[in-house]
Amino acid sequence: MIAFGSQRGNGADLATHLANAEDNEFVEYETHGFLADDLHGAFSEAEGQAHAMTKLQKYLYSLSINPDPHQPWTDEMYADYITRAGITLGLDGQPHATAKHIKQGADGLLREHMHVVWSRVDMQNSCGINISYDRLKLMALAREFAQDHGLQLPDGYYNKEKNHEQTS
Repeated sequence: MIAFGSQRGNGADLATHLANAEDNEFVEYETHGFLADDLHGAFSEAEGQAHAMTKLQKYLYSLSINPDPHQPWTDEMYADYITRAGITLGLDGQPHATAKHIKQGADGLLREHMHVVWSRVDMQNSCGINISYDRLKLMALAREFAQDHGLQLPDGYYNKEKNHEQTS
């Protein structure tokens, strides 16, 4: 499993990418906590709130979850990981959208992965949610999740020296 997250703006481009059925064999998405039920509308909401209430330029947090194709995940596992990631990153309860993709890899095999995009706008406090050390938090979450679900992770998740070499 590999999970990669980033803070970003330009929700319109992200929505177009996530809803793209041409590059994926299968696309399914849902919105949670937004008024809009489509990705473009949901991310436009977050952008409008960010500009009206905060100085956030990167008003979204986008997480890509890529399970090992040899260790497939159930829908329940995705839901568990998304819940844990939201809590870990301080985004629990925030409006978010999920997009599940199945794509044919270079090896010809189908590869399933999930995208989760949260709004970083804290509506109650009219500010942005600060997300620091997200890579380290996601690495620790991956180790815990893998242990709980009996999954094997690449060595880089355990070898801290090797991991530091990759980030420098």
